[in-house]
Amino acid sequence: MTRRCERVGWVLPCLIAISFALSCALSFATQAVGQQPAAVRPLMTVSRSTDDRDADLMAALIQRGQFDVANQICRSMLSRLDLQSDEAAKWVIHASELSIAIFQSGGEFTQDQVVAAQRPVLGLLTRYADHRRRFFLLSQAQRVRIAAVRHAIVMASVAVDRQQRQSEILRQSSSIRLDVEELLQQIRTSASETLSGQPTLQQRAIVDDWQRLDHELQIELVALALMQSEIFQPGSLDFIDAANQAAATATETLSRLPNDTLARREVQRLKADALIRAGQLREAKRLLDEIAGDTDSTLSPQMVALQVRLALANGDVSGARTQLDRFYGSDPESAPRSIELDLVRLEVLLRSVGGEEVDRIGPWLNSIEQRGGAFARRRAESTAVSFSGRGAPDRTMQGNASVLAAQGEDWLRRGDELRAAKLLAAAADAESDGPSALRMATKSAAAYLAAKQSEDAIDVLQSIAKSKSQSEGADQLMLQAAVLLSQQSAKDTPKKIEQTLRDLITMWPESQSSDAAKQWLLKLLDGQSREAEAALAATEFLNANSKAGVVQSAMDRWVKLLVSSDAAQASSLIPQFASAWSTAAEQSSVAKELFQSYSPLLLDEGPFVKPAVGGLLSDADAKLIGEVAAFRDHQQEMVTPADASEQLIELARWRLLRDGELDSSERKRVASLLVAWPSRDRWQTWTALLWSGDEATVVREIEQWLAESSQPGGDGRRAAKLLSEQASVASKGAAIKIWDQIASGVPRGSVEWHVAKLSAIALLQATGKSAEAVRRAKYVLLTSPPKNSKLLEQYQSIR
Repeated sequence: MTRRCERVGWVLPCLIAISFALSCALSFATQAVGQQPAAVRPLMTVSRSTDDRDADLMAALIQRGQFDVANQICRSMLSRLDLQSDEAAKWVIHASELSIAIFQSGGEFTQDQVVAAQRPVLGLLTRYADHRRRFFLLSQAQRVRIAAVRHAIVMASVAVDRQQRQSEILRQSSSIRLDVEELLQQIRTSASETLSGQPTLQQRAIVDDWQRLDHELQIELVALALMQSEIFQPGSLDFIDAANQAAATATETLSRLPNDTLARREVQRLKADALIRAGQLREAKRLLDEIAGDTDSTLSPQMVALQVRLALANGDVSGARTQLDRFYGSDPESAPRSIELDLVRLEVLLRSVGGEEVDRIGPWLNSIEQRGGAFARRRAESTAVSFSGRGAPDRTMQGNASVLAAQGEDWLRRGDELRAAKLLAAAADAESDGPSALRMATKSAAAYLAAKQSEDAIDVLQSIAKSKSQSEGADQLMLQAAVLLSQQSAKDTPKKIEQTLRDLITMWPESQSSDAAKQWLLKLLDGQSREAEAALAATEFLNANSKAGVVQSAMDRWVKLLVSSDAAQASSLIPQFASAWSTAAEQSSVAKELFQSYSPLLLDEGPFVKPAVGGLLSDADAKLIGEVAAFRDHQQEMVTPADASEQLIELARWRLLRDGELDSSERKRVASLLVAWPSRDRWQTWTALLWSGDEATVVREIEQWLAESSQPGGDGRRAAKLLSEQASVASKGAAIKIWDQIASGVPRGSVEWHVAKLSAIALLQATGKSAEAVRRAKYVLLTSPPKNSKLLEQYQSIR
């Protein structure tokens, strides 16, 4: 946690402990009430904003960032008060407000921090559930939550994942609204019950206080509704819809508030704000005029801010400047403090297309921080980020991007990497110049990494690379994002890497980064045993510039894939191969030649073009393919492998065997050819021998091989399947023996055991031994019935 957050730890121990009896180390801890230590005494000259001296003092200390002094005063006051008194409740609320200010000045306001800021007031209520000021304490607990939402909205405006945060902010806002409405109902019920009898003067006084609190909470609800519009980009449909909803909430609230009250005027002001945001400018002006007419004194800074914003909304920038000049004079830094007006002045500066006003933006951001504190600075930066995306003129947007970048660089120098990263990301997004945007994105990613926020670093690299895809170097940002992803260990990391690589290849197909991404993607797919997808991708990557070696490598993937596949898999893969290579052939002459050369071996149906001698293939390989093509077309009966490569001979064997599998009438013809060929694959040899009628040799070799095999179960199942597919009773009988051997080698009653038993029974039925099959099935059902319902049904179906 940051140093500022640790300071809250100094506030909380004395507040969590209900006795509040912690001794203060400072000298003024033992001084009489009203005396102040030397470090604090000068601050007593702060201008008065309310009739509560203590509240004004705490507000001034918080605004100036003097959290330590404010903390000491809270501790000192609470250590000497009766905890059940109104004064204790007031100072507990001050302590909670101090915690809010500390957390808002930092980079986060987490749920744990919400609990910490609520702890002073809720801790007092835990001890004194019927505290006279319990409703005020409960209200402060809700204000902590509202402050956290406000902070979340400001932080979301400079976050890469702004849209993802919106739903969570809306959920929190809805929850707060329901809880505040429930609290209002409790207040109203208590007030009604108190007044129903013969209330004392003291009871009437507390009911009056509850009434004022009721009004304050209604204002909070309207402000919360208005705040929700800030989640969205100003001017967007969602923004306007949220503003209209806030105006409707204000209208409903006004119907419940009495005339001539401060609460009513404040809700009217909030409604006018909502109307300006919603673009209902005439109605907003009418309402502002009504409020101004009801006010005898000078307009408040908040009202002036609304009038300036109304002028800006009407396009009257000159009028807006005139009103601002009237308020700020020649020395804006020394003008009365008003965060709302300070932010409006910033927006006017942001609207400047050029000239010295643009140069004033950076200094004014610093002034806002000095005048309003750290959170005011964050709100100002949020305003700058928001304005940069409103569709302002290009020169204005570029100027704003430069301002955001400069602020990011400034925070980087101060050591606040996370804040710098967010501003630099916003600057990159607003920057119209591609190369500049890429540089800002790179700096932002580096700052995110320094802040240990690798996910955000990846997001900014990806988003800016895509939005500035036409700029030189954008592909490198995307590749860097993939590299950062590869350093993560999350379960979905490989999927994210794959998508990033595919995006890179699609968007920048001719770049050097794309070449690296293609190799990386193929390696990734290979590592996940996704050979078919890798073969398809390797083919899709081919283009007119692909070298012969790259094309051959893509073809080799298909050869390896098909040769190792079973009949069903091959039937699914071959159409994919044909489609992918037909497309590649249109892009590359090399791919076209190789596709035509291999088609006689890889496609199930012709017509085929014999490969030309002297082409990409060796003469021996081309000759073998040509002879296989002629054999398949029944143009010749003899095919000699001769000096062809081992890979091609193996592929030719696979092709001829597949023809036999697809057409049983071809089996003897194929077998007579293949039995004379050399082969490293015993299964292909045994298949050829079986097709030639030499079953005895195959059965003998299989039995001998299984006896020596290190995995007789797996090999046995394949051997039994091969023999069971033959027509002869002898082959099926040999397969029955193998299934019986497999059953004897696995646990009785296991799924593997039942599969072996059922396979043997099925072969008995196929060879006419139905009685034996039924006997075996009944015996199993009697001694070891399967628990699996499907297996049980198979046994019961044997008749």
